[in-house]
Amino acid sequence: MNIKSRLEKFIMAAPGSTPAAAPGTLILAIFTAIRLVLVLDLIPAALSESLASPALASALVNPLHTVHHLREGNFLLELAASAAGEGNGGGTFDQAYEGMVFHLPPLVLFLFRPTFALVASKDVQDAIIGVVFAVVDLGVALTLYDLACSILLDPTDASRREASLEAIMENRIRPMRAWVFGLVPREAGPRKEYIPAPIVEVRDLPRLCCLLYYCNPVSVLACCGTAVQSLHSLWYLAFLLSLREATKSAPNVPLATFFLSVVSYVELYPVVFLIPIALFIGRTRKSCIGTSVFGQAGIECLIWFALWSGALQALSALLVGDWVGVCSKTYGYVFGFSDLSPNMGMNWYFFIQMFDRFRRFYVVMLSLIPLVFVAPLTIRLRAYPAVLVAAFFLLGTLYKPVQTLHDASIGIVLLLLAPRTLARMGNAALVCICAIPVPASLYLMDYWLWLSTGSGNANYMFFQCLAYNAFLGICTLDFLSSSVKRDKALRLTEKVREKANAVAKAK
Repeated sequence: MNIKSRLEKFIMAAPGSTPAAAPGTLILAIFTAIRLVLVLDLIPAALSESLASPALASALVNPLHTVHHLREGNFLLELAASAAGEGNGGGTFDQAYEGMVFHLPPLVLFLFRPTFALVASKDVQDAIIGVVFAVVDLGVALTLYDLACSILLDPTDASRREASLEAIMENRIRPMRAWVFGLVPREAGPRKEYIPAPIVEVRDLPRLCCLLYYCNPVSVLACCGTAVQSLHSLWYLAFLLSLREATKSAPNVPLATFFLSVVSYVELYPVVFLIPIALFIGRTRKSCIGTSVFGQAGIECLIWFALWSGALQALSALLVGDWVGVCSKTYGYVFGFSDLSPNMGMNWYFFIQMFDRFRRFYVVMLSLIPLVFVAPLTIRLRAYPAVLVAAFFLLGTLYKPVQTLHDASIGIVLLLLAPRTLARMGNAALVCICAIPVPASLYLMDYWLWLSTGSGNANYMFFQCLAYNAFLGICTLDFLSSSVKRDKALRLTEKVREKANAVAKAK
């Protein structure tokens, strides 16, 4: 489904949606216009200078995943070609990796080179790429809407079972805030307690996911507000498309795994999303049952993913020749924590304070920590693939070598794909989400104090990064804890129902 058809689906109200959802299209149009204004630099010079600050870029954008970094790689190719007397054709791609300057995989540079070659003016290049990224960001928002519709509005056997169990669930184990999403009848439970009117209906959550991502300042500035132009929206779009293809009523396994292989080619961690994709497909085909994590769907996904990934790596090897050496300067550079420029994570501070003799141990440990959680979470929460998607994404965000607010913003939106888990979360998570803007704002100020005026030091920024990671970590932990409570409550209610049915049959 292309962007036009997704937009038409967004404009048409979902079945039973409230009239209040109508302004959503107008809001999308307004924030699209804002993005285009930022891209074309139709703002006051003082504001433009503020948005171009390195402090803002360090909080919102990974410096490797930017158009500026692609220009560095392209410049190295042109420089090598000039030195060899080859005219303007450019050097071979392995020359982009000489030294320790360029670190993106070669296919990314290969795809963007025509833009740099065909358009000489940097301003025109920025305008063209910026408009394309604005459209891509709109595609991300509409794909989020599409994905949420397929997960939340298309009933499955699992969702029907859970709804039936919640209708007879004891009040002591019923989700405390289920009324927020209208997940229980207004009169429910053994004691027929009164349930308040819902704040937001489940059928309105897809539109809310779309608008929360597209209209928040973080996504606007990360896409079009910084001077370095982030590539993250491209990876988010491919990631969400892979999930969307897996959650269709007729899943497209080759296409889902292709999109995931593209994201995994750029950043290795997304390979873990093969698990929820296989679970989504298996649940649709009813082939992933009981204790089986993968089953037939998992094997099929693994085969297709291996084929796509192998093809991408083979194309890269053809471009650069010495693929092993290039791997060390791309994936090895990232997961070796070689980039110690300040960001919203804490790894940069940790490694600048470390003795060199301990570095190798902590590089291996910190690189593997996110993978440690994959197997236990899959075994415990395999019945809830939407929960696994949000959990894996937030854990990956917390342990990324370079963290950005852009990653956190889309991770928080993904939480809305599991409203029955959100209904069990406590007040601490809500407070932490609301508190995240505080350390993020202070981070920008401390960056300016330390690296611009010289009146601060790294400790100022470290404490803001620590607070930010603590808040995001508490949200993630509460989400996982609530998911386990949800599963326990359903299991207990299922046992009570089976016991009651057995007694009824005996009579």
